[in-house]
Amino acid sequence: MGQNNMCNDYTDFVVFVEETGVLPSFDGKSLATSRRFLVPCAFAEEFALRMIGKYWKDTVYTTPVLPAEYPYDPSAQTQPVSRQLKMVAMRFRQEPVEKACFNVLYPDPRDQDHPLIQCVTDPTNAAQMEKYYPVAWPEGDENGQLVSGNCGCMCAVVIEYASPPWQCIGPVADTEVPHLEELEDNTAISVQRNPGYEQYTLPNRHLQWAIDDLQNKQLDGESYATIIVPTADIVVRWYNVPVKKLCDIEVLLASYRGHVNSESFDVLSKCLCATSETCNCAFDPETVMFIEWQELEQDRTSGFHPDMNTTTLELHYKQKRIVVKPEEGETPAMVVGHNHLFTDKTVDDYAWQRVLRKKPAGQTENLYPGKDFNDMFKVP
Repeated sequence: MGQNNMCNDYTDFVVFVEETGVLPSFDGKSLATSRRFLVPCAFAEEFALRMIGKYWKDTVYTTPVLPAEYPYDPSAQTQPVSRQLKMVAMRFRQEPVEKACFNVLYPDPRDQDHPLIQCVTDPTNAAQMEKYYPVAWPEGDENGQLVSGNCGCMCAVVIEYASPPWQCIGPVADTEVPHLEELEDNTAISVQRNPGYEQYTLPNRHLQWAIDDLQNKQLDGESYATIIVPTADIVVRWYNVPVKKLCDIEVLLASYRGHVNSESFDVLSKCLCATSETCNCAFDPETVMFIEWQELEQDRTSGFHPDMNTTTLELHYKQKRIVVKPEEGETPAMVVGHNHLFTDKTVDDYAWQRVLRKKPAGQTENLYPGKDFNDMFKVP
C-alpha cells in the first residue's frame, strides 16, 4: 500500500485557519477554490509541500504521493458534514504577514531602540535572507511552545484546489479511498477514447448484383464493395509518475510496443466504470494494441527534491473490437480483434478468421504477440 498521507502526520507546529478565503466555484468545466492557513514561516514550506505530496524526509517520504484532497465525504447526507465537491491541492503560494522580519538586522550603538538594516552583501547567502525563509530548524521550549527567531515570523500559506485531471488512482495509505490495485502506488490515470474506423475491401468473387434481369450478376473486376469496422484510439494519461523511475518505466513500456492484450484489459474497464453500476465498457483479449508512449514535458517538475519531482506520461493504444457472434442468453459474445482479418472463405459461418505468421521449421505464431496489459502500470 502507498505511503502515509503527508498532510496528516506533522506534530511540530499548529496551523491556524484564517477567516478569509475563497468559496468553491465552477466555471462549467472545473471546480476551484483556495484556503488560507496561518503558519509560522519556519514551517510554511513544509506544510505547503505536504499538501501537494512533495515533502521529502529521509527514510519517511522518499517518493511523491498524491495531493491532499479538499474535505470530501460524498456519503454524508447532512450539512455541514457533507462535502460533495471533489478537488485536490494543485498549487500553493506563501505570503508574508509580518512587516519587518529580517536576518540582517543589527543594532545602532547610538540608539539601541532603533535597529538599522544591514546591507545585503551576498544575495546567495542564506544567513542574509529574510526570516520568512528559515536558516535552521527552530526548537521549542520546555512547554513545547515555539521560541523566538524564525518562528516569530508568520506566513499565510494559500492552497489552491482544483478538479483532479485523473479518473482513477493507485493504492494510497487510506484504504477507504477507492483505488485500482493494478496502478503504481500514488499515481493516477485518465482514459479517453476517440472513435475511428478501418475500411476493408471485399473480394467480389462472392458478390452479385440483386437485379433479377441481369444475365451476369457477378460483379466484375472494376466493381468494389467495402465494409467499415469501427475502431478507437485510446489515450491513457498517467499522472504523478516519479521522474526518478522514468528509466525503469521506459524499459517496461518498450516491451509492450506492437503487442495486444492477452487478457481482458481490466484497468481500462474498471476506470471507465468506476462511477457507474451498469457499464458496458469491454476490452476483450486481443482487441487493444499498445502503440507508443510519450512524456508531457510541460507537466514535469524540477524544483523539488530530486526524489519528489513528477511528470505525466501519455500512452497510446488502438482498439479493434469485432463482435462475430452476439451474446445469446448465458452464452457470451464471440469477440475478435487485431489478430483476425476478414476473408470471403467463410468457415463455420464466420468471415473473421485468425491470421498466423509463418516461422522457420513449419512453425507459426500469432500476427501480433500478446502480453497482459494489466501489468504495465506497475514499475518493477
